[in-house]
Amino acid sequence: MSTVTGQDNVVRMLAAIREGARPKMLETMRKVAIDMQRYVQVEKLSGQVLNRRTGTLRNSIFERVTEGADSVSAVTGTGLSYAKPLEDGAAPHVILPVRAKMLSFVVGGRRVFARQVNHPGNRAYRFLKGSLEERAPVEIARIRKSMAELIEASRA
Repeated sequence: MSTVTGQDNVVRMLAAIREGARPKMLETMRKVAIDMQRYVQVEKLSGQVLNRRTGTLRNSIFERVTEGADSVSAVTGTGLSYAKPLEDGAAPHVILPVRAKMLSFVVGGRRVFARQVNHPGNRAYRFLKGSLEERAPVEIARIRKSMAELIEASRA
């Protein structure tokens, strides 16, 4: 006949992990989100990837941590409408006036009118996706370390 010993310790340890996992993961993901926000603002949008003019894009970068029934996730992003074409690039396209018959520009001190403008498009600057690719190994290691600390604490 075989006997299992230490069963109570395993059950207690698993209960401690379960109880501490959500708060620990929330704390860790808040740190990840804040670090990603700072990284995008300081390392990408302070003149390195895009020339900084007004700082509006840089200042619009937000971080958010959300909880699901069995998940915790962090988001770093921006709500500005012009950020997506800068992030992903824009294909060549035609710009047409919305409420007028012509577009008006000042070129070389003279006002110029056009019925349409052929926009050449622009390259992708990847200030968000590039940051995630660069920071992923560090942030994954942080999450793993946090969970290892939780498991170690449950053993005590």
